[in-house]
Parts: sequence; C-alpha cells; structure tokens
Amino acid sequence: MPDNEHVETIDAQHAAIRREYRIQAEAWSRRPIDAHLAWVVEQAPWDPAWRVVDVAAGTALFARAIAARVGSIVAVDLTAEMLTRGRDLSRAQGLTNIRFEQAAVERLPFADASFDAVVTRYSVHHFCEPAVALREMARVCRADGQLVLVDMVADHDPRVANRHNELERTADRTHTAMLSPQRLIAEVVDAGFALEKYLSREVDMVFDAWQPQLALESAERQVIRTALEEELAGRGESGMRPIVRDGVLVFRHTWGIVIARRRRRR
Repeated sequence: MPDNEHVETIDAQHAAIRREYRIQAEAWSRRPIDAHLAWVVEQAPWDPAWRVVDVAAGTALFARAIAARVGSIVAVDLTAEMLTRGRDLSRAQGLTNIRFEQAAVERLPFADASFDAVVTRYSVHHFCEPAVALREMARVCRADGQLVLVDMVADHDPRVANRHNELERTADRTHTAMLSPQRLIAEVVDAGFALEKYLSREVDMVFDAWQPQLALESAERQVIRTALEEELAGRGESGMRPIVRDGVLVFRHTWGIVIARRRRRR
C-alpha cells in the first residue's frame, strides 16, 4: 500500500482527472475504435470464456473492441461522465457483456485473481505511481492471466522525453509522464507479470484535431504549436516529430504495447 503522503498525491490526481474528464467525456465519446486499436486487439489471444477488467477504461473503447471475443468485461474508471458515455455507446452497439463501475485503479474493488485478463489503454501517463497501479492490476489477475497494456511511450533520450512530457502536460494538466519502453516493461515485470512481447506502433495525430478541449487559439495550443514549428525549422526537439502533410500540421505518438502473463504467486 502507498504511504500517507503518496495517498494524498494520488487522491489529488484523482480529483484533477475527474474535473478534466468530466469536460472531455463528450469528445471521447466521438472517438471510434480505429485501425490502431483494432490492430492491437489482433496481437493478443482472447477466449470466449474469459472474465476481463478494462482498467481506467474511459468510454470503454478497449472493452468494446474485444467484447465479441471474451465472456464478460468490467469497465472501471474514475469519472462518472466517461462511464455514462461508454454505457450509452455499448447499448447503442448492442453489447450486453460489459458492466461499468466507478473506481480507482489503485484500489480496485475486486477480490484477488478475479479476472482472466486485464486490459488498459492510455492510462499509465495519468498515474502518479505506476508501480502501485500495476501491482493492483496484477492482484486482480489470476495466475497465467493476460495483461494487454497500451500507452504512449517517451523517447529514449531523457532530454527529449522531458520536453515531450512538458508539452503533453501543457495540453492536459492530468498528464504525469510517459515512460520509456524500457521503464514501462520494467514496471510491468516488477508488478508481477512475465513479459510475452513488446510491440511498437507509430500513430499520426492531426494537430488541430488533437486535444479538442483546447480551443484552436488557446494559449496552451499556441505554446505547443510554436514548439512544433521550432522543430520543423531545425531549432530543438519536441519529441513529437512534426511534419507538414498537404499543408496540415501532423505529429506522431509512439504506442508501446505490452502483452504479459501474470506470474504464479509463490
């Protein structure tokens, strides 16, 4: 368990996430299960008898993407508005095997070894204490159960990674830190999982469509745009690797995909 000081930090982060994603829920509800997520789903095995928990599920994009392949899913998130959107979308899509529950990843309300698989997408860079969250995911996963984790990862160069994280925090104050691939894998293994494979996928983002809660002329968006334009001009690295494609400013996120198995408890 985290100590009192860490609990206070985690609780403050939870409050910030609820405030922010109450606002972002509508925009997230318009995000489709895109080709990138569909590709991730194809990289791991699934079983129609499995009980799955989608941790920090948001609108349950991941849960909805695998719903036809597993038995049942519990989608867990901090923010009630995100869960409401996910529930509405699941009903509209005729998905009857997803249940929604409001809870924090650091304190999942489930018994040990409750699930055959744990999935989580775009969550780690919001955790104050990734180790605490991942240990809790391991706790609720049965021995030999599957973890599929998807998150943005940082550059290997700490200087570039720090700049990228700074810009992401400018866009979303609940962003804590993207981890490097090596650090992400290490955290997963330390939490009690055995790595099966690590995959990487490059995902292009249209700058003006990214983070739609930020107005196009907002000060925050202008700070980030300036950083990207500086990089295009050869002055510094943002970590976001911008290009201009057909007159449109585009940058790139790297997804790290960890597929692992819960080690047997000794």
